[in-house]
Amino acid sequence: MIAAIGNKEQGGIIIKELLAKKGASIVITEEIMITAVANTHHGDTIIRDLFAQHEANVVITEEIVISAVRHKNNGGMIIKEFTEDMVRVIVNEMDISKGFLQLLIKNPGGELRVTEGMVRMVKEKLSRQVGLLETTKDNIQRHSSGSTGGTG
Repeated sequence: MIAAIGNKEQGGIIIKELLAKKGASIVITEEIMITAVANTHHGDTIIRDLFAQHEANVVITEEIVISAVRHKNNGGMIIKEFTEDMVRVIVNEMDISKGFLQLLIKNPGGELRVTEGMVRMVKEKLSRQVGLLETTKDNIQRHSSGSTGGTG
């Protein structure tokens, strides 16, 4: 399954056939999702096909989040909603850049709920790029992050 998903030439076709034959019996693992995100040729098709049959069973782990950010072209398909915990993982574990902030802000999967905690974490890490987050100022919803002692 991993080899099929990673196949840049025929991966999309192979996965479509496997899903048609095996369907719900295929277990979607973290490794499968990471490999799908990294497939630069057919990753979007593979992810769409996997989610069509298995979205409710896909657990988005820290490693999948990191892979999604590294491969931002396909990453937006996996991460429908960024949580404060996801942002914390990305800010602390990666050399994040303007590309990450653009993925976060332009996430095609749904609404972005930016918390004060997220802004604080990014500000500490990327003081020069906070301006990009501030472009969504009207969308910022004030929430207590629990660890900051702030009020909502």
